[in-house]
This record gives sequence, structure tokens and C-alpha cells, in this order.
Amino acid sequence: IFMYAVEAQLVTCSVALPNTIEFDHDSYSVYTNYGEVSVHPIIEEFTNCQITPTLPDGMTFTSATCSISGVPTVALTQTTFTMTSTRDTRTYQGTFTLQVVDCTGTLAQVFRSYKGNAQKESFSIKDMTTQQVVLSVAANSGQPTNQDKLSVLCMTGPKYEIDVTSSN
Repeated sequence: IFMYAVEAQLVTCSVALPNTIEFDHDSYSVYTNYGEVSVHPIIEEFTNCQITPTLPDGMTFTSATCSISGVPTVALTQTTFTMTSTRDTRTYQGTFTLQVVDCTGTLAQVFRSYKGNAQKESFSIKDMTTQQVVLSVAANSGQPTNQDKLSVLCMTGPKYEIDVTSSN
């Protein structure tokens, strides 16, 4: 005699619907003709989006994927953009800010390669004309070990001092 026992249980997954469109970052700031901008919702299921106000020249909006990309070619004061998508009968919105700065000096890339004991390293870059520190990283301020960091600066002065130190 063979006996079989079978039990079936229905399982319902409950995933909450989003209330808004969220992005990787809330704010973006780049230099004119230099900084690549890429904005898209964290949840990829949003489609057929609209964006307001109009994006600056050099940027492309793809409604089908709700994505924005490009290198802005004109300056833009910090502006809040609203992306809207409608799914079924529900409308979703999300906002982010974009600022495009026109550099009147020289764009300089500052590349730091942090190795072992990165937390002990510090450095600063100072405009010698104005005495203004344009970039500074203090020791023990969260430098990641074994990682590289790139910063872009708009440098308008004729001479800069770079100070690099390490503590024991």
C-alpha cells in the first residue's frame, strides 16, 4: 500500500508600492561642457515619464525609460526638476536639483589614490592670491583605504599651494 500526502498553501507576497519617484542622488552639480550627468529612478519600472522644467542644452531625456543623460553646454542656476510617471491610474512624482556652473578659470582634476592607513593622510590646496582653501581633506575624515578619489576644481588664481601631510 502506498500513501501520498499533499498539502498546498497559497503564499501572497506583499510589496508596497512606492509613493514617489526616487533617484540615486537628490542633487547634481557639474561644470559647463565638462560634467556628465546621469539621472534615473531607482525603481526601473517607471515608464513614459515627463520632466519639467525643460532641461538645459546638451542633456537628453528619454521618456520611455525615465532617464536623463548628457553634458550640459549652458550654465544653470540651481533648479528643481520634477519627473512624473503615471502607472495604471496612479501618478508618481519625484524631484532632484541640478546646477551647471560656468568655470571662468581652469578646470583641474585632483586625483588622490588612498592606500593603507588612508585615515592618517591629509591635504589641502590653497589659492595663494586670496588665501582661500579650495580643497581640503583632514586626517581621520573618512578617507577610504585602497580607493581612488577624483575632484574637479575651477581654479581662477595664478598660484596654488598644495600641502600633503601624514600623521603617525
